Amino acid sequence: MKIDRKLLPSWYVEKKFLPGKYWEKRLRILSFFLRCFQRMLFFLPVKKNRVMVYIHERRGFSCNPKYVVRKLKEKYGNKLEIIWVTSYPETCKELRDMGILVAATNSKLHVSLYMRTRVFVTNDSVPTWAVHRPGQIWMNTWHGGMNYKRIGYEHVEPMSRDGFCLYKLENRSPDVYLAGSEYFRRDTARSFSFSEDIFQRTGMPRNDLFFEKRDDIREKVVRRYDLAVDQRIVLYAPTFRRNMENSTYGLDFGELIRTLSARFGGDWLVFFHNHNFVRSGQKLPEGVIDVSDYDDMQELLYVADVLISDYSSCMWDYCLTGRPCFVYASDVEEYITKDRTLGFPMEQWPYPIAGSNQDLMRCIRRFDEREYESRVAKHLEDMGSYDRGDASERAAELIGSYCIEDV
Repeated sequence: MKIDRKLLPSWYVEKKFLPGKYWEKRLRILSFFLRCFQRMLFFLPVKKNRVMVYIHERRGFSCNPKYVVRKLKEKYGNKLEIIWVTSYPETCKELRDMGILVAATNSKLHVSLYMRTRVFVTNDSVPTWAVHRPGQIWMNTWHGGMNYKRIGYEHVEPMSRDGFCLYKLENRSPDVYLAGSEYFRRDTARSFSFSEDIFQRTGMPRNDLFFEKRDDIREKVVRRYDLAVDQRIVLYAPTFRRNMENSTYGLDFGELIRTLSARFGGDWLVFFHNHNFVRSGQKLPEGVIDVSDYDDMQELLYVADVLISDYSSCMWDYCLTGRPCFVYASDVEEYITKDRTLGFPMEQWPYPIAGSNQDLMRCIRRFDEREYESRVAKHLEDMGSYDRGDASERAAELIGSYCIEDV
């Protein structure tokens, strides 16, 4: 599905074609007129059973909305009209096979269906042109249960007046915000100047997976990448930097594989997963598979025997499995100085932390299972983890209460 340029000109979607300040000003003006147009149509009632899920720049069927939508289909079947909105509709075959309508971000279809949506679900921001109309519920599932990095207004990059106005429009308060932990609830409320009352102590729907026995997921990954059944996997998943550079940050994959094999036994290979915002393309050495095009990060976390990351909240998700997680932060000083400050002190993270290849191999060789288990348990308790394996159910019931009369 193509973006309808009759409604939204190319500079709305492809901002690279105009200097930033002009794009921001024009987008702000266009968004204002689209909001005015929507208010003229308030006489049209919302469709009570319509749920729109907006994931914008993410590909495929993924993140918290995936698990909420699956539960909605399981509980309510065709009682709900569900629309999935993404900038990459060509990656959504699984959704279409489920009978879910897929719309391109900012297309005419997206805008027209939004105006009568009852429950609007996002895992990040909202469109600048969207009006939070009477009778409509906004729900934010976010995309992490713990803020290791600063977010919201505590992490606003330098921007123009128009850019800041757009940022405020994108980050308006929802009616409901799913929270993965008590720390997340308090920190996110402060970071975006939201009321703590909107947060629901549900846990993250995508983390329900870690409370289940799912041999089918392991089989799916083994088939896709033609692996041996007993293949051991270390997942390397760095977060993005401001320059969106595609990089492995000097990680010595050969030495990593040898060290893991010596410490834990078995035959190892590396899954390299770039952040969703970073485009893949670099050549990787033997023994390393680029899995960046695998849409569901949680399934990769589920099958990984070890995780290595840097500043990503995927470490919080993964610690629910109890398996070893290591921090490889070779650029921590530069990251904190030039990219983003940390909201939670690194020295309080439960994961072994390495600033170089040598440090990382030492951490792996000296890894103590009992000490790690104790540190993770304390971290989950101190942060007030809400994950119990029923977040999808609770989110779906909440949506059902808004959309279906007999719930």
